[in-house]
Amino acid sequence: MFGSHSTTVDSIILRSSQALEYGQLCVHKARHTAQRFKESAEQVERAHTKLTIFSEELRKQMQVTTEMISKLKEREGKQLEIVRNNHVDADMVQSALQAIFDR
Repeated sequence: MFGSHSTTVDSIILRSSQALEYGQLCVHKARHTAQRFKESAEQVERAHTKLTIFSEELRKQMQVTTEMISKLKEREGKQLEIVRNNHVDADMVQSALQAIFDR
C-alpha cells in the first residue's frame, strides 16, 4: 500500500518537475519573443523617423522646385513679350523702309 502511494507521489513529483521545466522553457521563449518584438518596434520607430525627415526634405525640395518653375514661367512670359515687341518693331521698320522705297 505504501509502495503504491510512494509511486504515485513520485509520479506526481516527476510530472510536476517536468511541467515546471516546460513552464520555464515557455517563459524563456516568451522573453526571447518579447525582446525580438521590442527590437522590431525600435526598428520601426527609427524607420518612421527617417521617413519623416525624408518627407520633410522632399516637401522643401518640391517647394523650391515650384518656386523655380514659377520664376521660369514669369521670365518666359517677359521674354515672349520682348519677342512680340521686337516683332512689332520689325514690322514697323519694314513698313517704314517699304514706304521709303515706294517713294
